[in-house]
Amino acid sequence: MDNKDFIKVGRGHDCEIRITDISVSRCHALIKRSTKGDYVVEDNGAKFGTLVLVKKPLMLSNKVTNYFQLGRTLCEATIKSPNSSCSLKSLCSKKKVKV
Repeated sequence: MDNKDFIKVGRGHDCEIRITDISVSRCHALIKRSTKGDYVVEDNGAKFGTLVLVKKPLMLSNKVTNYFQLGRTLCEATIKSPNSSCSLKSLCSKKKVKV
């Protein structure tokens, strides 16, 4: 996320993090980084929804594992440092993606 304000998560080809699950929308959620270096997951109006504190933006905590659900896929995200990288993996596919 060096030069981006947000990244797209979904099953669409233009998403930076792709999840191949039919219950996940083409652009299901956004992961945004604030000016303070914090990361937030937000639903993008997906049909099946994003289970993130009852549709409110979820602040991803540093140095701990964060879980959220996109459609039927449970995702795991870890931030190693506020100014470092964020990694996200789908627990169904066990695939880790650096952001």
